[in-house]
Amino acid sequence: IGSIVFLRMIDAWIVLLLSLPASWTLLSDRLPDSVVWVLVGGGVIASACTLIMLAFLVLARSLPRWIPEKIMEMIQAFRKGMWPRGRHLLPIMSFTGMIWILETLWIYFLVAGFGIFLSPVQAVFLTMLPLLASAFPLTPSGAGVVELTLFNCLRVAGVAALPAGSITLLNRLIDYWLHIALGIVVWLFRRRLGLRTWEEVAGLRSALRVTS
Repeated sequence: IGSIVFLRMIDAWIVLLLSLPASWTLLSDRLPDSVVWVLVGGGVIASACTLIMLAFLVLARSLPRWIPEKIMEMIQAFRKGMWPRGRHLLPIMSFTGMIWILETLWIYFLVAGFGIFLSPVQAVFLTMLPLLASAFPLTPSGAGVVELTLFNCLRVAGVAALPAGSITLLNRLIDYWLHIALGIVVWLFRRRLGLRTWEEVAGLRSALRVTS
């Protein structure tokens, strides 16, 4: 869980720091309320993840003795998991940057397929704002929230309503089915890839305990 919070914090800050200048460059004179709320929400999430990590760092150093041992072990495990080793930081940051570059290129080429060519700032804006909106746990995987945000961002960027709707639907359709298809392939070949489910790992541990 600690590593998930760490990665969530990195993602939130990167998306927020890319969204702010892109939004200000495009919409400094007419920043819509919906964009403002998304940016504020992204800042809240990024700050909350950072505060959680700092709180656990402080708690782990001075845990009250009245805390049950089981809870103390959980806090220590969370603390150990949330900070990667020093040699892993550069790969994490590099792969995270590559992911966001590919996400931006995906939006650019998707929109270009409709004969609309975005500027780099517009591509970053259309990529990052929906991602920030999906961070709010209002619906599973941001269903509906992402579509509405992307459609509104396309309209703000000057795209007509009809192509904006088509781009939004095609983006979500490909996004959903691509993940599902890749997930099925990985599941079918999980043994060859060396992947195991939680139940299989638990079974192996139980078997090892019995034999030992």
